[in-house]
Amino acid sequence: MADENKNVVINVNQKSVGLAFILTFLFGGLGMFYVSILSGIIWSIIELFVGIATAGIGLFVLHPLMIIISIIAVKNQNKKKQKKMEKKLNND
Repeated sequence: MADENKNVVINVNQKSVGLAFILTFLFGGLGMFYVSILSGIIWSIIELFVGIATAGIGLFVLHPLMIIISIIAVKNQNKKKQKKMEKKLNND
């Protein structure tokens, strides 16, 4: 028999890196809820404390940091979902 080539389309529900950027840029810690609920809670609390403790000046450092972290976190989540789906397909 000839080798059969299979074309498999993997449709994994992935989160958008662009949307993570926009939401975190516009809403700060609240935008992190798109990444995960736990990170949204944690970063909102951190943002509140840093904002109060530094009279808002610390947010000039924290806000860009949150944007970068949200992008990295979404990319990592997407990679994990992709690997999990590939592993599932290879086991079948």
